Order: sequence, then structure tokens, then C-alpha cells
Amino acid sequence: MNAELAAALAGLVEQLRTEQVRGYRIETVAGLLDISERAVDQLVRDEKLGYVWAGKRRVVPHTELQRFLASGVLDAKAVA
Repeated sequence: MNAELAAALAGLVEQLRTEQVRGYRIETVAGLLDISERAVDQLVRDEKLGYVWAGKRRVVPHTELQRFLASGVLDAKAVA
């Protein structure tokens, strides 16, 4: 992982720690990770990123996004 990406992820993890957000819609996760919604869908399908149903919407819990970011796994194939 390059230094710029590592710094960006560290900043995002710190931001997530300070906010009292419980979950994120798929499009919000895409924006936070600066990847497409399709890439987030692929991460979910590959079971690299967990979610829960909130009515008819998939929501990524705050703790799940933290776990994903801490794992350092951002598959280039998934975000292509």
C-alpha cells in the first residue's frame, strides 16, 4: 500500500472514530472510500464488507467499515 493511500485511510479511520454514525448506505461508503458503488457491491458480494438490511436498503454498520479499513484490504480488482 502506498504512503498516500495509507495516510488517507488513517485519516478516514480517525474521522469514523470521532463520529457517532451507526451505519452507512452503499453510496455513502463508496464516497468515503472514493470508489464506485459497483465496487462496494462487489466487496459485499465477495464477503469482504458486511452489511445489514434496513428495510429495503443495505447498510454497512460503522463497526464493519472500521474492521474493513483496519484490515487494509482494498482489492484493486474490486475497485476497477
